[in-house]
Amino acid sequence: MSKRARTGWVALAILICAGLALSGTSFARQSPAPQQPKKEGAASQAAKPEEAKKPEGPKPGEDKTFDDVVKEMEVKKGLFTFYYKADENKLLIEIQPEQLDKIFLFAGTLEQATGERGLYAAQMGDSFPIVFRRVGKTVQWVEKNTTFTAAPGTPAARYTARSFADAILGSAKIQSKPHPERKSILLDAAELFVSDLPGFAIYFNRVYQPSTYHFDKGNSAAGAVKVFPENVLLDVWLHYATDNPRTPSVTLPDERSIPIVVKYELSTLRETGYKPRLADDRVGQFLTIHQDFTSDQPKVPYTRYIHRWQLEKADPTAKLSPPKQPIVFWLENTIPVEYREWFKDGVLLWNRAFERAGFKDAIVVKQMPDDADWDPDVCHRAVARQPVYGPDLRRGHRLQRRHHPLHPTPGRRRGRPGRADRPGRGAIAPALGTQCPLPVQLRRRAGAAGGVCDGPAGRPRNELAGSGAKADARVHH
Repeated sequence: MSKRARTGWVALAILICAGLALSGTSFARQSPAPQQPKKEGAASQAAKPEEAKKPEGPKPGEDKTFDDVVKEMEVKKGLFTFYYKADENKLLIEIQPEQLDKIFLFAGTLEQATGERGLYAAQMGDSFPIVFRRVGKTVQWVEKNTTFTAAPGTPAARYTARSFADAILGSAKIQSKPHPERKSILLDAAELFVSDLPGFAIYFNRVYQPSTYHFDKGNSAAGAVKVFPENVLLDVWLHYATDNPRTPSVTLPDERSIPIVVKYELSTLRETGYKPRLADDRVGQFLTIHQDFTSDQPKVPYTRYIHRWQLEKADPTAKLSPPKQPIVFWLENTIPVEYREWFKDGVLLWNRAFERAGFKDAIVVKQMPDDADWDPDVCHRAVARQPVYGPDLRRGHRLQRRHHPLHPTPGRRRGRPGRADRPGRGAIAPALGTQCPLPVQLRRRAGAAGGVCDGPAGRPRNELAGSGAKADARVHH
């Protein structure tokens, strides 16, 4: 091999070695690259403890805590505790575990009405026993069936309870987890109570026919609530509408809209030692009637209890004795001053009948001061707007309830067993066959339109009722 050829091969070998050295350096520089993700993973792991310190909200599908739901809401404590948020008009009711499946008395009153066609403000409606029953994540508002009974603890009582159902009046979903200490639950009051329970849509379609009205839930709501230790009162705003009004109204500014306000009252039932009294066929009385299945061969299939006050003589041996506790009516301070004596005299006239039954001064009338610091809606106080009462339908015990003196009263009972003073279905039954408690001149002062009065002008119907009463065995104490 020539000298020149050897020199060329040596130069080629040097170039190959230099190239290999450079590529090795390049690979050495690139080799740490796969370690980069480890640094990012380490940084994310370092951040996890900080994120763990943040409070976690409820997971999807999980209920909020009780305190989170009622946060920043106004609290109103009474027989039931309510929570109110004004800017959302949201009202929640808290129900304690011991209040579930417990019997309360429900009563309905018309707070604002049409002022015509049988519906007037302050009319008394229906009253009946109710319970709150929990079913999973829902609570139902249930009317107890008092029509059919049997002796407690008997086989007849068991099959009677199974044979005749109660009525579900409404239901609402539970709004949160139970309270951590009280174990109570929250319900939306509007969801529970705002519905056409009174059945006014059917009633309006009858009295304003051929117009057809429907219940407008979108413009109905739960209103103001009053709470006391033994009762609560909730205003419920109901709206009824029609797109085709075909019957004129004297009182409604626009026949397409009928707003109604009803007052729902929930109250406790006291245990007072009251003893029910059976009715006598020879005497006319207001009754609570049950169909009794205790025996399959009864002489009479119905048990009839009279409505009466719980009066007891202070001296049982005396022919005429004052009662241990008289019936006290307070004249509400909304009654015009010039008519208060008339109302007082009209109520006290019933003492003549009670004297024939052996009671002296059974009824006492007091005047509610104009600057009174107590609320006339408190339970178990008879504020004598007019002495009208709702019976405990289980036994016929007359319970003190309030009523306005200047408007008609829902009429007579309709003959349904187990119901009393119930002119129609629902919490506030439309007045069918109403009474006129005052002459028409005074009714017009109160803003009631239309109607007539049986009594002569100048004498309150209260007085007429009292002076015309039969002061004999018709009075029951």
